[in-house]
Amino acid sequence: DWPPTDHFATTFPDMFKVFQDCLVAPWLTYRDGILNLESSMPKHSCPKGYLAQGAADNATTFFHCDIADAVNIMFNAGRAADGSEGGALWTMVARDDMARAEELLRERKSWDDNDGHPVHAQRLDITGDDVAFLREQGLHVWTFVQRAGEAVFIPAGVGHQVKNLSSCIKVAVDFVAPCNVLHSQKIGRQLREHRLAVKERSSDDVLQLEMMCWWYYRRSQSDLRDVRRDPASNPWTCEFSAAPRYLSTSVPPSGARK
Repeated sequence: DWPPTDHFATTFPDMFKVFQDCLVAPWLTYRDGILNLESSMPKHSCPKGYLAQGAADNATTFFHCDIADAVNIMFNAGRAADGSEGGALWTMVARDDMARAEELLRERKSWDDNDGHPVHAQRLDITGDDVAFLREQGLHVWTFVQRAGEAVFIPAGVGHQVKNLSSCIKVAVDFVAPCNVLHSQKIGRQLREHRLAVKERSSDDVLQLEMMCWWYYRRSQSDLRDVRRDPASNPWTCEFSAAPRYLSTSVPPSGARK
């Protein structure tokens, strides 16, 4: 991570502005975004730069899942060893399949239970054969290459691994979306159990999810009370609703909306 301890915004203000300008969905992804629950807490979460060379064999970032949502933007990628366009190979496992993935990988990789949780220990390298095996078991696993100028969104609890195919410069930032709070809470409990299992006593609860939700609620009763509400923004009542047909919706006919 770069910078290791200092805030990205204060150390590299010009780069921080460029990064902010590249973010989509600013209400969620900006650190002061109105839908980012972290906006109600002290500014401890900030972008981090990731500068790494291409990985010859193993993953650059081993398989794991995070307690918060994140967006990762690649700003530069060198050429691959064969001269082709560089980038980073991502492997992602659907959040709903993570419990099953843990069971399968624990057995397939002969995981030692003394090392705690196989995913949260961040030591597993998911190979192409592993991906094929998980798919054969019915799990949803995606692989894709991130190129320069592309952003990857990683929801809380989604398993992912990154292998740089060339030297890459990426910048990422965490955020907490209201719709993923329960998933963040679940991952937080798992991380605590893992740290207790491996006797890692020094780790702090950096996210402080419960306090974050409380202060966001308090803000919603004051600062956010007067935020304009647009009926057309409600997917369940808007005449342009994109809600799946199998869900019960209350969509008025065109022109009948009050």
